[in-house]
Amino acid sequence: MTRPVEQVDVDVARSNRRAFLLDAGRGVAALGLSAAAFVLAARRPKRPTEAPCVNQGVCRRCPVLGACGLPAALSTRTALGRSE
Repeated sequence: MTRPVEQVDVDVARSNRRAFLLDAGRGVAALGLSAAAFVLAARRPKRPTEAPCVNQGVCRRCPVLGACGLPAALSTRTALGRSE
């Protein structure tokens, strides 16, 4: 027994609508996942551009104090009044 033409068209339309909604949902999920990955990658801590301390954190007698850019060395130079 065959179905009337109107019934077949409704079934095809429902199938297409369902496929569209599933594809749209997958697209939104992929976009959200990509955005979250981008945000997390942007928040990753940056590596220091300068080498680690060569004098174990003792800045006052360090031979490279004048050229060092580490925060402790900058603070020590300010406290000692040097602008080397």
